[in-house]
Amino acid sequence: MDPYTQTLERVYNDALNRFTESDSTFLQPLHFTDEDRAALTYITDNIDNSKAVYTVIIASIVYKMIHPDQDVRYHQASLPNGYSGRSFDTKYITPFLKSKKIPHMAESGWLTRSLEQNYPYDRSYNGQIRDPELRKSFLQIMDSIQNGNTGLEHYLVYMLEKGIFTQKAKDVDIERNQSTRFSINEIMTMLNTHFSESDSVGTARLPVLAVYSIYQCITAQLGRYSGKDLKEMASHTTSDLRSGDIGDVQVNNADGNEFEGIEVKYGIRITPQLMLDSYEKFRNKPSVERYYILSTIEPSELERQALQSVSETIFDEHGAQFIANGLMNTIKYYLRLIDNTDHFLDHYTTNIRNDSVIKVEHKNLWKQIIENR
Repeated sequence: MDPYTQTLERVYNDALNRFTESDSTFLQPLHFTDEDRAALTYITDNIDNSKAVYTVIIASIVYKMIHPDQDVRYHQASLPNGYSGRSFDTKYITPFLKSKKIPHMAESGWLTRSLEQNYPYDRSYNGQIRDPELRKSFLQIMDSIQNGNTGLEHYLVYMLEKGIFTQKAKDVDIERNQSTRFSINEIMTMLNTHFSESDSVGTARLPVLAVYSIYQCITAQLGRYSGKDLKEMASHTTSDLRSGDIGDVQVNNADGNEFEGIEVKYGIRITPQLMLDSYEKFRNKPSVERYYILSTIEPSELERQALQSVSETIFDEHGAQFIANGLMNTIKYYLRLIDNTDHFLDHYTTNIRNDSVIKVEHKNLWKQIIENR
């Protein structure tokens, strides 16, 4: 095992043991100055909104522990005596955080405009971190990691403890009563309630999970998908351009080439330009046979005519069927095709419970919905 992962494993196990021993004592940052204590508390109390900062700090601590002579504020190789923090994070830190289901970015904490700027993370850092308190806290901790007297391991164990605590708080026990059967109309009402009553931040992930759950059913049942592979969903924070996917949900041929893609829009009206933008994702992929763009906003009849015109143009040029439609009508249609709609509810419930992106409020709401029906 490389020294970075070895260090992370050791400190993580220490943090985990402290967590299980007592929920009331392990979260106290006892070994820090008042300034560091306030900064660490602000960052870790807002992990969901500061995952990039959280990840960069962990990466900086680990690198500094193994390379004590490196000034980790100089986080790019192009800076004087710098190192590539992004490459280090991508190879070691983010994969580790993912494996432990601790809050993390999709690929690297450095893939954010506020942290990728070519300036050292010193007090005069020129990168624009929107939250002034987060900026102040981040630079305070980076300064202490480099120049402080507190042992680096204290910072790391505290950061991992709070990451464990944050993830544990999201673990909502959602179980569907297997004896309860639901009609298609009831399922549609449940989904509509979940989409419309959830907190606005992160709600756009829910329709994606619903479509993915539908595809888990139809790819197992419909002959069209025999021998095809439903690709695992990417994090909602990863753009299709960066991931290489053609949509939010993707089905591949046995050879790995793209077969079908689905792009899901929440609260965004489908326009001809939006269709053309989506077309660019598979224009040069002749293996794609069908592509959907689905929105929670149903197109009007007049809009459908304009969208159909674009679909025909794309079909003539590429050969793929491009279908623009309302999300809820499409889900309802597919529910009619599957053998047992309870399988959809089981998949959706599992995906809601296990997804690391959506907030605990979304999980609790779905728990209430299925228990109260």
